[in-house]
Amino acid sequence: MCAEKRNIDVKTIKLETMEEAQKALTPATIFSLYYNCKFLTTDISVCMDSRFDKIVGKVRK
Repeated sequence: MCAEKRNIDVKTIKLETMEEAQKALTPATIFSLYYNCKFLTTDISVCMDSRFDKIVGKVRK
């Protein structure tokens, strides 16, 4: 996983029910990426190393 390769702790939250999805604070319940409680993207391509570095690198500086 991209984050683990960079020694970033990962927390995955799987929404199991429609009610959980409706109550979620995320703009997209399929995939959302947050870093230090800051919303970054719903673009799942961020799971590729080059995209991850581009997106997360901006907020890690």
